[in-house]
Amino acid sequence: MPIPKSYTKKKKALMQDETYAHTNKPDIDNMAKFYLDCFPFDDKVIYKIKARKFYSPRSRVEITVSVKKDNPNDLQ
Repeated sequence: MPIPKSYTKKKKALMQDETYAHTNKPDIDNMAKFYLDCFPFDDKVIYKIKARKFYSPRSRVEITVSVKKDNPNDLQ
């Protein structure tokens, strides 16, 4: 999540290493659901999700998804 310009220099410095948790909206579960809905396959094959929200000078979303690949037809 982007570092707010209104934060103090001290607080901004803490956020530079991407370990300062972002605990405001948007909710992480809603963010994860949005990206999962964008996948071109049925999300029933997903068995593990790792998502985190933190302040960063480089804004982005990081979600790691593990997919069960027993049946290749499930990924189409």
